Amino acid sequence: MGLQADVGPGWWGKLYEENGRGLVVDKEQAIEKDGWNHYSIEARGAHVKVTLDGNVCADLDDPKGAREGILALQLHAGGPTRCASGT
Repeated sequence: MGLQADVGPGWWGKLYEENGRGLVVDKEQAIEKDGWNHYSIEARGAHVKVTLDGNVCADLDDPKGAREGILALQLHAGGPTRCASGT
């Protein structure tokens, strides 16, 4: 439940509210597919800003959005994951 800044084909830079309003910001950003990308998510009070590789994808005042919750990473599909150390 709450806002999620999505990543993945068809979703890069979009802002979605799980179990709520659905797609809040529908602006996909192009990425470097075989390289590193910089994803920045800033949430202060009602203000949410999502930046991908220096391009602003979402910048909104969202009085309907949650003011507290859990910060988490979620994996929907794909193979096993591992940390940068290889474990």
